[in-house]
Amino acid sequence: MKNKFNSNKIFLALFMVVFTLSLISSMGCADTGWKGFAKLNENKTVCVNCPTCAFINISVTSPDNTNLFMGESMTKTDKGFCYTFNSTQNDQLGTYQIYGNSNLNEPLGLCFDTTFSGKENNIWAYIFGLTFTIFLLLGVVWLNRKFDYSKREQLYKSLVLGFVEAKEKNNKSDFATMILYLIGYGILNMMFVLYYLVVIIFLLIFKDYVISFGINAFTSLAPELVKISLYGLTLVGFYFMAKIYEVIKLAINDITDQLRGVWEQ
Repeated sequence: MKNKFNSNKIFLALFMVVFTLSLISSMGCADTGWKGFAKLNENKTVCVNCPTCAFINISVTSPDNTNLFMGESMTKTDKGFCYTFNSTQNDQLGTYQIYGNSNLNEPLGLCFDTTFSGKENNIWAYIFGLTFTIFLLLGVVWLNRKFDYSKREQLYKSLVLGFVEAKEKNNKSDFATMILYLIGYGILNMMFVLYYLVVIIFLLIFKDYVISFGINAFTSLAPELVKISLYGLTLVGFYFMAKIYEVIKLAINDITDQLRGVWEQ
């Protein structure tokens, strides 16, 4: 009972940490004046639709609560007034608060959120992706143990003999379905393909996580790992197709031999 109680406390503590991180990652200026996300160290254009405004001047507070500038004029365009934050101005993570005034004497309140990726950092999405990858890996491991060599051979024999038996009894036998079963048999004989796919899914999630949260130690490594793994997937795909072709060819030969034996009788 004590161990169970401690396990519950650990689980609750982990849940609170994850929940807090998710709140932090989703904090921003989600109101009517929100102008979306910006990517760190890239230009961000903010526009205001105000047909009756003669001018709009803005002051901006950086995420560290310092004044970025005060009284800058927005540029009038066909769609209203716009101001472009250049890459040197948009160099902090967090929320940029924009305060403005115009000839209408009405206060203007705008804001945008700057992130590493230029999109919302939702930690729950990565937790779900990681959990899915773990269960997928466990499923592949279970499948690998469930169908050992002897069971795979039994499966192959049952496929071939079942097709032959259907032919012998003049029952309807779908060769296309037989091919699908043989592909499944081929996959069971090349489980490394499934493991490789699981690794690629993990690397894709990992790369997106690294970019979204700016983990500097892996920002250059993660994309390269994904690139290499995708190149390798092409080679694995060719090898897989070649092996599947061999399995189908072998099955056709075995079925032919079995049918000849039946007819000779």
